[in-house]
Amino acid sequence: MLTNPLAEQNTNEDPENDNLLKLFVGGLNYLSLQSDIKSYFETFGKVLNCSLLIDKASSKSRGFAFVTIEDLCILLINN
Repeated sequence: MLTNPLAEQNTNEDPENDNLLKLFVGGLNYLSLQSDIKSYFETFGKVLNCSLLIDKASSKSRGFAFVTIEDLCILLINN
């Protein structure tokens, strides 16, 4: 029997989390700053978290980030 792994991913019963959208943002310029990424995505809604991944060995950006936006509806309507 096949199941949808995304359907099982959110086991939290909190209805407020239903409007959260966690985005993977790839292909970033290695000079991008976390504050720049957050500022950009704030044009679409309230940013709850922005994490730019840094390489531990070189202390440089790995070229991708994760951004959590509060209101999925606003993001979908704006696009």
